Amino acid sequence: MKFRITTDLLAALRADLRRPHAFVAERVAFVFGRQALTPSGPLVILVSFLPVDDNDYEDDASVGARIGAAAINKGLRRAAALQVAAFHVHAHEHRGRPWFSRTDLRELPPVMEPFKHIVPSQPRGLLVLSDDNCAGLVWPSGDPTPKRVGDVTVVGPPMRFLEGSS
Repeated sequence: MKFRITTDLLAALRADLRRPHAFVAERVAFVFGRQALTPSGPLVILVSFLPVDDNDYEDDASVGARIGAAAINKGLRRAAALQVAAFHVHAHEHRGRPWFSRTDLRELPPVMEPFKHIVPSQPRGLLVLSDDNCAGLVWPSGDPTPKRVGDVTVVGPPMRFLEGSS
């Protein structure tokens, strides 16, 4: 599955994920979009994001960031109100193609599980950004098996392509 995001939205998302916090090592957000069916396959157009509020993180030194039920509920409410696809996103601060840690792969899919019931017609997933790239997993609507995110087109000046994970 391929993705599109504007230069401005990607810059705002990256800036938000870099904000310092009193006790978490990394920030988290939910990014939202709509799936379109194109002749070359499904495309998710990312249109907005919701930062996790400072007080919605749990103090847990065993992980870079742990969000509580309040943060997840806010993401669920936004997805339901807009009837959009939802993705948990965080950053690994380095250059090159990122990937999820073992902890990410164990802990994050259950966070996104409720989204399949809220907007069953849209995909849900996980995205991880690096300083210059991204990767992700997507659960297409009705499919229990995640797929790797394909190429990501960043639209706007300068237009560029991120490798995704394909």
